[in-house]
Amino acid sequence: MDVAREVPGMGAYARTVVRLHPRPGSPGVRDSHIGGPFLWPAGEEWPHCAEPKYAVGSGRNVAPERPVAMTAVAQLYAADLPELAFPPGKDLFQLLWCPGHHPATSYNPAFRLIWRRADEVTEVLAEPPVPHLVADTSYVPRPCALHPERVTEYPWHEELPPELQVRLKGWDAGEPLYQDWLSVVPGCKVGGGMSWEVTDMPPTECGTCGAPAGLLLQLDSTEWYGRPGETRWQPLEEEHLAPGTAEYRDAHEPTGLKISQFSHGGFFQCTASFDHPPFYLAQ
Repeated sequence: MDVAREVPGMGAYARTVVRLHPRPGSPGVRDSHIGGPFLWPAGEEWPHCAEPKYAVGSGRNVAPERPVAMTAVAQLYAADLPELAFPPGKDLFQLLWCPGHHPATSYNPAFRLIWRRADEVTEVLAEPPVPHLVADTSYVPRPCALHPERVTEYPWHEELPPELQVRLKGWDAGEPLYQDWLSVVPGCKVGGGMSWEVTDMPPTECGTCGAPAGLLLQLDSTEWYGRPGETRWQPLEEEHLAPGTAEYRDAHEPTGLKISQFSHGGFFQCTASFDHPPFYLAQ
C-alpha cells in the first residue's frame, strides 16, 4: 500500500532511513557493528561512569566503589552509512553507555557519543576495560554484524501538520493502519524518526539553542513487531523462521538489548551545531 497515493499531501513527508539489520556475528574493529570491538586509540582513556546505579532485582540504588567502565554499544563508519550526519572531517561514530539504570535521569543510561577520524588511530587498544559492575545485562549488546538496507518511512502522525493528521484519521476509518503499519520503521536504524506509542511525542529541539535535533541512531529491543500476524517489517528472507526457535530469536531480537521495558530509544543531535550535547529519548 502506497500511503503517498492514498492520502494527498503525504508524498512530501517521505524520507529514507537505513535499517541496520544487526545479526549475531564476529565483527572486527574495522567494521560497522553493534556490540563489537571498537577502533579505540591505545593512548586514549576509556570512558567510565561514577553515577549511582540501580541494581535490578535488589530494588536499591548501588554506588559502586569505583567508576564503572562503559560498554561499547555501536560503531558506525561513514563508508558504510553515509546517511549518518557526520561532523566535518570525521568518519567514525562510536557510542558507549553505562550498563545500568540511572534514577537521576529517569532511568536512562549515561552515555558517551564520540566522533573521530579512523585513519588517525594508528595503535588500537588491545584490551578495553570490562565493567566490574553490570547492574542490568540487557544493557550489554551481543556482537552483531550489520546488513544496511535503505527503505522509505513516513513520520509519526504527531509530526505531521494538523490538517494532514485529520486527513489520515479519516482515511484510517478507525483502523490505525498508518500509525502501526505505514509510518516509522522499527528496529535498529539510522535517520528518520521514532514512534511514540507510550507517550505523546516530546520536544526534540536542542536544549542549548532550540534548533531542531535529528535522530542519529535508534536502538530497538526487536527488529519487527512480534505479535501474531504482525510481520510488516520482517525480512522476506526470514519469514520462514518459526517463532520460539533460536534462529527466530537471532533475527527478531539479535542484539539482546532490552530498551526501556522492551521498547526502543534514540540518540538525537542538534542540526545546527555538533558542539551542542546530544540527548537520548526512550519509549
